[in-house]
Amino acid sequence: MNIEEERLYRKKNKTNIISYLKERDTVSLDEICNYYDYSKVYGKKILDSLIKENKIIENNNNYQLNPSAQRTLCIAIFRNSLRIHLVYRVYDYKKTIETEKDIIKKYLSIEDFYDIIDTTLANYDNVEAIGISIPGIIVDGYVTSTSVSNFDNINMHHLLKKKYTQRIVIENDVNSAALGFYIDSSEYDNVAILFQPVAANAGIGIVTNGHLLRGKTHIAGEVQYLPTIYSQPFEELLKAPQGFEELLSKQLQTLIAMINPDAVGIYCSAIFDYTNIIHTLKKVFNSANDLPILVKIDSLYDYILIGLNELCLDKVHDSYIY
Repeated sequence: MNIEEERLYRKKNKTNIISYLKERDTVSLDEICNYYDYSKVYGKKILDSLIKENKIIENNNNYQLNPSAQRTLCIAIFRNSLRIHLVYRVYDYKKTIETEKDIIKKYLSIEDFYDIIDTTLANYDNVEAIGISIPGIIVDGYVTSTSVSNFDNINMHHLLKKKYTQRIVIENDVNSAALGFYIDSSEYDNVAILFQPVAANAGIGIVTNGHLLRGKTHIAGEVQYLPTIYSQPFEELLKAPQGFEELLSKQLQTLIAMINPDAVGIYCSAIFDYTNIIHTLKKVFNSANDLPILVKIDSLYDYILIGLNELCLDKVHDSYIY
């Protein structure tokens, strides 16, 4: 085995040990050596190397992952009529929130993201992935239809990769929320998030059997493209609760007919009770069992950041931090 082969072999074995530790709280040297058929001398050599790199911790001859050995930075954009919120979290490997902050801006620019990222990297080691959730359509890191003033038609992935070495994840906000809702709703296999703003078209995020549904060009869930016929112009429906009930009923009808989810999380500040919506849907479908569980969501950002963190972890999966 030449020097390069030896280096790759050691790297592979480090990754093996990290993967083994991910599934257990603590392990002994004997457990690791028996599982991977290492000699004790070689196993101890690899473990000592990981300790030196601050990737694992030894305690009374047992080994465990160092939670701060891998971090993710997740940033989410929330917009209301007057302000833009940039909420960000730093997670450790065990998905513990190490910090959370909310920055309020009147206008948004790429420099605002640079500021958050630079500050985080200055204060935290081992940030391996940066995730950004933003409204709009995102294809290969190129962001359009954001509805955020002065922040549209921008290749965020390209700009961030030019400046940072971390893995970059750019995802639609409702898709991120759907994944977060799925993670938080382990009893369901197929779920969706329906986000109906008070002054704009709805967005739907869909997760089927653990897979986020984006579509060929990432417009899956863009309600604005549905050929829906309403009783009044869309803008008029946004003026009264009954109008929002009609919007949600027809959006849910489409969703049930196409995906038939187990549960749908609904984020709509204009509606507080779904009784009329359920009554309408029961008239459409043959059985009440066709209807999903409707879950009222009062805050979307937690689901967004949970889902975004999961996407960041997926990005570094199997390579850990080597």
